[in-house]
Amino acid sequence: MRVKAMTLAATMYPEMIPDIDKVHWLVRDFATTDVHYARVVGAVGEPRAVLLGRLEQNMWAMKKHVGLHIWYSEIPGAGAALLRDFRRWVLEQKQVVFAGFHADWVMLDDRPLRLAERIGFKRRGDGAYALFTRAWSKDHG
Repeated sequence: MRVKAMTLAATMYPEMIPDIDKVHWLVRDFATTDVHYARVVGAVGEPRAVLLGRLEQNMWAMKKHVGLHIWYSEIPGAGAALLRDFRRWVLEQKQVVFAGFHADWVMLDDRPLRLAERIGFKRRGDGAYALFTRAWSKDHG
């Protein structure tokens, strides 16, 4: 998972220097706690589909948010299944106000974004997608 994440980051942001220790810490934190959403499909050391969402304090709103760090799949349909499971998980988290991601990758196929919209993510601005939880919509219309 660490190698895949670093490969994707190096491809998308070649100007940045990876912080290996930070990447190791993040992977360990995802793998050893049940606070965040982390699902990996594939043999150990050979992830073929991954979705990682990190639960954090929201900077400007009450409650927390979950930001998607990686949503990746080489297996047809696995990315969709992971996103649906992520949505289910988010809606079960009472302390979460929203989950989201920014589609900053090169989209050769817009089906993942159409799927995200079908299951409840709302496009905001230029490429941001947010899923607002029932707790938020119930309390704030």
